[in-house]
Amino acid sequence: MRMGFIGAGVVGTAMGKILKGKGFEIVGYCSRSQKSAERAAEVTGSRWFKDPADLASRCQLLFITTPDSAIRETAEKLAKKGAFFKGQVVAHMSGSLKADVLSPARDFGAFVLSIHPIQSCADVEQGIKNLSRSVFSLEGDREGIEVGRRIVEALGGRYFILSGEDKALYHAALCMVSNYLVALFSIGSQILLAAEMDKTLFAEAILPLMEGTLENLRHLKPSAALTGPIARGDAETVEAHLRALKAKVPQYLEVYRLLGLEALKLSREKGNISPERINVISNLLKEKSKDERIKEGGGGLG
Repeated sequence: MRMGFIGAGVVGTAMGKILKGKGFEIVGYCSRSQKSAERAAEVTGSRWFKDPADLASRCQLLFITTPDSAIRETAEKLAKKGAFFKGQVVAHMSGSLKADVLSPARDFGAFVLSIHPIQSCADVEQGIKNLSRSVFSLEGDREGIEVGRRIVEALGGRYFILSGEDKALYHAALCMVSNYLVALFSIGSQILLAAEMDKTLFAEAILPLMEGTLENLRHLKPSAALTGPIARGDAETVEAHLRALKAKVPQYLEVYRLLGLEALKLSREKGNISPERINVISNLLKEKSKDERIKEGGGGLG
């Protein structure tokens, strides 16, 4: 199968490198940046193209791996140049966009596909390592999904088929467990800074804790992997946390409360603390001071 990539970023370059090693023919790359296209072509032993329509017309499978905001525009421009053809498969690797964003290709008899790896790739080397054996979501035309299945199996990964209507919900979940994990690291660092901890030790201190938690989740269901004061029913410690956060970093108080309530649901599922203790912690996490209620417009009278 001859395949090419319009967009020579991390994911497109890494996918091309892996698939070349699996025996697929990589025709080449085209990108707004000639330098990045040349680099991707060098990595994959292919060539770079100045004209995206020239590349597209040569490929049985065309990946549009531009930034999400440019995928539809790229497909429309290729359609105007008549670069698509019957039986071709046109794919993107966006987690949030439906395959329908490639609908201009359908007018020429091409099949569309969204193939998205549930993975984080910061650079090409890491992408080559991480994309192999990842789990992928597939969404689009039946014929496109069949090609996507073959690609994933060649990578040694696993896949599931997703409805286009559920793409945004699916992507929101992935953002929460990946991007917001980074945000939690940042919040934890800011709180430790308020506690006057040496900031040069943040990563050394926090990352092993996070890694240990991830390892627990690898082997245990969430309720069993949960540790800490809420898992123990330690309402006094939770109350002390809330007081300290309010005094030093009140901007993170609501984050603590919301995540604490989710942890409390897991603790209830775990079943090792009494309903009375659960109620006490729940009330602590839901309680707001008079000053907070006034600030939110919730009542300064009575």
